[in-house]
Amino acid sequence: MSTFVHRVIPAPEGSGSQFSNECLESSRNAIKCHLNGLGTLGDSAYLKQTYVSWTMMLTPFAPFFILFCHVIERVDIEDLNLLKAFAESLDKLKEASDTAQKLFSLCKTMCDVACAYHEDIWQGDQDGALNHEYDEFMGQMGLGAPGAAGV
Repeated sequence: MSTFVHRVIPAPEGSGSQFSNECLESSRNAIKCHLNGLGTLGDSAYLKQTYVSWTMMLTPFAPFFILFCHVIERVDIEDLNLLKAFAESLDKLKEASDTAQKLFSLCKTMCDVACAYHEDIWQGDQDGALNHEYDEFMGQMGLGAPGAAGV
């Protein structure tokens, strides 16, 4: 919930980001809490199902989506690694319900997109064609930076 509260804080002027530092830090902390707390569930199918239902589904996991946008926006490798760890953690929960399976698939796909984007950036897309394709794709999803296609 902290991420939702911090989401309304405007990003620092001139930062080129959609998100305030408080919002990003809150998102990182939420994902780290999720990763640290998974161990307490053990192998209990009931606890996993309850956790997924109450924590992951009833309150959408906005921190993942905020960090995803930040990773695309800033090419931030530390946050990309955090997203990958989160998606991998969902792999352990996907048996809890069909909804958990869908969330895992969505997050894994988004991580794959972010990884491909980073790979393309590091390989040096000289003509900017890939950036335009990603901007258009992200804009169509409603996730692009202000001014990108569809936003």
